[in-house]
Amino acid sequence: MELCYMDGDALDTLKRSLPQILEKYFIEKDNAWIAKIYGKNPFVKFREVPDFELAPLDLEPGEIHFRNSKILYKNLSFLTPRQAADERFWAGLCHGVFYDYVRRLLIYDKVKDSSDETKTINAIKSRFFLSGGARERIINNTLSKYWWARHIFSDEGLDILGANDFSTKIFSIGTRAFIGNKKLLNGFIKFLRHFKEKNIELNAKTHIRPAMSELNKRGGAIILDCLTEEEIAAIMIEHVEKFFAEKSSAEKTSAKKVSTEKSAAEKSAAEKTLSERIVKDGDKIYATSLAEGSIKIFKFGNKVFQKLIGKKVGHVFEWNGKQWKITVIKKA
Repeated sequence: MELCYMDGDALDTLKRSLPQILEKYFIEKDNAWIAKIYGKNPFVKFREVPDFELAPLDLEPGEIHFRNSKILYKNLSFLTPRQAADERFWAGLCHGVFYDYVRRLLIYDKVKDSSDETKTINAIKSRFFLSGGARERIINNTLSKYWWARHIFSDEGLDILGANDFSTKIFSIGTRAFIGNKKLLNGFIKFLRHFKEKNIELNAKTHIRPAMSELNKRGGAIILDCLTEEEIAAIMIEHVEKFFAEKSSAEKTSAKKVSTEKSAAEKSAAEKTLSERIVKDGDKIYATSLAEGSIKIFKFGNKVFQKLIGKKVGHVFEWNGKQWKITVIKKA
């Protein structure tokens, strides 16, 4: 496999011409159009490497990114960090030997979002070229993020990070300044391992980013370099476990509230049902004396009972010289 840089002038020409050539990325299945736009071969040979293939595109997105990080780094481990930060190199790969793969990975072969041309142009600048700040640009590019993910983490580190939500995790981690500090990075990996061993899946937005923000906040009060890897991990672990504890407490409170509301609703429904019942043959009638508050049970066969058939709870009647109110009607 021949790896090529993109000629600097060709790179500039393509980026300047994006508004006019935008459609090419969605309709052209091979990269022959690039030479036509530039007027000559836009690629400069860099190095021959043994042929290799990237992850199958029928896998889940996270699994594709996870596997590609190991595959690409293994085959391009000879790159220096300086070479791996060169826009010409990644633009060469994205427009060269992996052009069709990148298009299909981004689903450009099937879908084109034409609702916002500026947004689409910016997406191509970051996915086929390098665009953004010093850290964002190498993490946003479709292929360079794989090399840098594995460069930042060891194979073991990637395994701990896991395939789920891979791109979001890598962006959240790779764009942080502290990631270049070996001690902080190792502390971060210990933090991830803590939850991995407990089979707890961490979400980048909900758990990882807030934990890193907490670490940065602590860094305003203490010098993080003075901490051990274990102490760095402990700060982030404590923050996430506090989040889980608060979430669990909130869920229990919510469940209790729902249960109470359900019980109240059921009680209200039961009371409504009882209040709407009418006396039928065979029922038991519980009546309360309005004068004394005493309770009397009237059963089927009682002379008074016959007069109460068809009456509801709350009905007032006279018996034995006193006023009584039906309070409960039960089936015998």
